[in-house]
Amino acid sequence: MHSCAAGRRSARWARRSSTRISASACWGHALSRRAGKDYEALVTERVLGPLGMTETRVTLPDAWRARLAMPHTEASDPGSWWDLPTLAGAGALRSTAADMLTFLAAQMPRAGGSLAAPSR
Repeated sequence: MHSCAAGRRSARWARRSSTRISASACWGHALSRRAGKDYEALVTERVLGPLGMTETRVTLPDAWRARLAMPHTEASDPGSWWDLPTLAGAGALRSTAADMLTFLAAQMPRAGGSLAAPSR
């Protein structure tokens, strides 16, 4: 009985997560169409560039791929990387830890983060 309840909770989480991912993908697509450029170019221009995040991209140069952590399946077997250029808003950005910390700091109002205050 316990595992059945856990399975139902897991299924609900998966449905909510897939809905959020789908919504993110749609927003990313809509924003890029509105801006007249692809998602990567839009995010680079409006977020990554101004924050100085030079090691975050959707499309990685071959030299950067060598630095990626190897993905694994649920069974701990080696997996493969996935690319989502069409649905980039669903999580296609890849970043270094340093760039992720830069993005985090930009969202912290007490630290004077530049993304913390709403734009007008």
